[in-house]
Amino acid sequence: MLFIGRQYLIPGQLLMRRDIAALFGGNTRSFLPQTGGDVVAGCFVPAMNPRLPSEVLVGGGPMSVLGAKRLLAKRDPIPIFIKRATARWEYVGEFKAAHYTTDKREVSRRIYEIMPRIYETYRKSYGDIRGILFLEEA
Repeated sequence: MLFIGRQYLIPGQLLMRRDIAALFGGNTRSFLPQTGGDVVAGCFVPAMNPRLPSEVLVGGGPMSVLGAKRLLAKRDPIPIFIKRATARWEYVGEFKAAHYTTDKREVSRRIYEIMPRIYETYRKSYGDIRGILFLEEA
């Protein structure tokens, strides 16, 4: 359970991205929304990240890599949300970054052992996966 102002978020509770942005800040599109350079939440799609919430694939875009590095440097946990349906994001708890790797062999191995065909589909939209962010429950 996460206490926010006068409200509690309970694991399993569903929110919309605009609700997440209103509660924590950041934009409604980023997988690691930030406010003032601080990662404030994690919003992940399970089709792209089947090992959620412990493992997140990070695309090669500069903002994606920067967000992953900022989360790794952050000591405080962040709330994690997983997309369950259109406009429905489930709060699953608070997590912090434990490790981030960009080792090409490890990234390739982990991607292809979980979803070679799915990855090729997402690669067209998001580009190559350049890293893996490992999360642990706080």
